[in-house]
Amino acid sequence: YYKRAQVLDPENRNIQLQIGHLFVQEKRYAEALNYYFKVELATSTPKVWRAIAWCSFLSGKFRQAENYYSKIIEQKPTKLDYLNAGHVAWSQQKRNDALQLYAKSVQLFRQDDDDFYKAFDQDVPQLLASGISKEEIPLMMDKLRYMI
Repeated sequence: YYKRAQVLDPENRNIQLQIGHLFVQEKRYAEALNYYFKVELATSTPKVWRAIAWCSFLSGKFRQAENYYSKIIEQKPTKLDYLNAGHVAWSQQKRNDALQLYAKSVQLFRQDDDDFYKAFDQDVPQLLASGISKEEIPLMMDKLRYMI
């Protein structure tokens, strides 16, 4: 349906963004990134950067993801931005950076009375796919609990 809508309104950035999201759901990351970059050319906003950063992480383009999360964090980052930036740092073997980013995320989750650890657990499959070993995950969580 979005493809049909795009034919009717080819310049609609929201439609293009939604098509990108659908490609991410189908794990067609290269195609999703093509749509996201097209949207970014027209409207470079944190919303678009988040989509590019997460899709880049999922596709193993960690440096690209890191660059976009850095841009987001310079603006007004959310608790999930810090969480996801932590994933990207960890996937690049930057454990201390990941720990610092996770700690910032935990602080923001507490303010909203949500649970950082539930959100983290939802991302475990993506962490494993990015090269983090299953054995490292509880160690990182223990270190984070000790730190905070």
